Amino acid sequence: MWNEHFGICIVEYMAAGLVAVAHNSGGPKADIVRDKETGFLACSVSEYSDCLKHIFEKFEANRDSFLTLTCAARESTHRFSDEAFCRAFLESLGDV
Repeated sequence: MWNEHFGICIVEYMAAGLVAVAHNSGGPKADIVRDKETGFLACSVSEYSDCLKHIFEKFEANRDSFLTLTCAARESTHRFSDEAFCRAFLESLGDV
C-alpha cells in the first residue's frame, strides 16, 4: 500500500515471525521496517521481485540468516506494544 500512514498489519506479521516486504513509503519506511535488517522495502514490481528472489535464494541456503532477520523483526515490534505506549505516554506527561 503506497504511503500507508502506519502499517499495523506489517507489525503484526513481523511479530508472527514472517518476513516483511513492504512499500518503501509512509509508516513502513519511516517507522517499521529497517530495510534488510528487519524486512525489505520496495516500490516497483522489479524491486518487489528482487526482494522475493533474494529472500528465497538467501534463506534457502542459510537458515541462520533467516532466523536472525525474523528474530530482529520480532524484537523490533516490541516498541509498538501496549506497554511501550503506556510508558511513553506517562513519560510525556512528566510530573503530573
